[in-house]
Amino acid sequence: MRKRQKMNRAKLLLCFLGLAVSASAQKTFKYSATISALDTPGFYSITLQPGLVAKSKADLSDIRLMDDSGHFVPYVMATGQPEWLDNTVPYLSLPIVNKRSSNDTGVIFIVKNISPTPVDNLYIRLKNAAVERTLNLYGSDDLVHWFVIEENIPLQPVISATGSDYVQEFSFPSSNYHYLKLLVNGKGKAPIKFLAAETYKHKPLPTIYGEITGTKFVKRDSGKTTIINISLDGNYLVNKIVLNVEAPRFYNRHVWIYDGSKHLDILLGTEALRSGDEGALLVNIKTNKLLFKIENEDNPPLNVNKVKLFQADRSMLAYLEAGRAYKLLTGDVKATTPSYDLQFFTDSAKNHALSITHDPVQKNELYVAPASDHANERIIIIWVAILVALLLLSLLTWKMAGEVKKRGLEQ
Repeated sequence: MRKRQKMNRAKLLLCFLGLAVSASAQKTFKYSATISALDTPGFYSITLQPGLVAKSKADLSDIRLMDDSGHFVPYVMATGQPEWLDNTVPYLSLPIVNKRSSNDTGVIFIVKNISPTPVDNLYIRLKNAAVERTLNLYGSDDLVHWFVIEENIPLQPVISATGSDYVQEFSFPSSNYHYLKLLVNGKGKAPIKFLAAETYKHKPLPTIYGEITGTKFVKRDSGKTTIINISLDGNYLVNKIVLNVEAPRFYNRHVWIYDGSKHLDILLGTEALRSGDEGALLVNIKTNKLLFKIENEDNPPLNVNKVKLFQADRSMLAYLEAGRAYKLLTGDVKATTPSYDLQFFTDSAKNHALSITHDPVQKNELYVAPASDHANERIIIIWVAILVALLLLSLLTWKMAGEVKKRGLEQ
């Protein structure tokens, strides 16, 4: 009986500690957004809504994904939709030009790039090997002069459970060299056996935009210039602006776009606004105010009756378990971009991830505001006062001890 009670107490203590750790991990984030439980485990592309991005830092470095146990979940941040495979040319096999091994350098594997367009990925087939290596990728147009493309690419020690070989896949900066060379950094080590090389042909999807709500605008005409002031209810990331022009029927105007959130308006760029187009102006700014100046010259002013702002798709790729509850946290000004091993294992997963999103953003109930600068100053003053008091007390004690000793000698 007593043993069971002790076990129950231990479980309660562990549960309490888990809750305490979870609360501690969340207390620096001002906002949160829940993600509905999933029926199937796997990789998911989580679309970040404009409301969440508005509460985050400009580089999104303060966003975290947390599970129902209070642990942060690894993720990879992505901009735009993933590139899906063009099924008309799923693979392009690259002819092998040379493969050799040397005790001085390591294994060298050279293939010819026969792709009519630049390539940014390779799928290398190797014999099973439970070893860890890194490799360097070089490019050349004449097989004599080689130029580095990327260095220290990790070679995964994967062993196929169903065959005698496996595929290593990795991405790199887009390249149009006629030849590609892989050099395995394995000086003085047994060689790894390369079998084949292929590349995927990608077909990019069009950019998907999410509309930003709560947009208000005021338009006024002054001389030959039309000025439009746009205000938002938060610090949103704006990537596209659409002006709905009712009249005149034909127009071709120059538009100056400014960030109006600062003390002085900052010019973001100039665009052409033409009849027959969508009326879309592309920008990339995190702001709560925008200013347009439209040059009308001798033409009548544009009758703009609607302004819409959009955020380009922002998403994160993560592996989520079935039946688990997850939440997104953001709003920690001191947070920095996390570094997860997951970034090395998403080349194929990102093209097959299911798309989901999160619930509306709410204030994080566990957030604890940091002490203000004035509070910190008061704490410092208190500690200084304590130290001064201790110093004075020490001096008085030392004097009293001296007086006692002096009287003892006189007696």
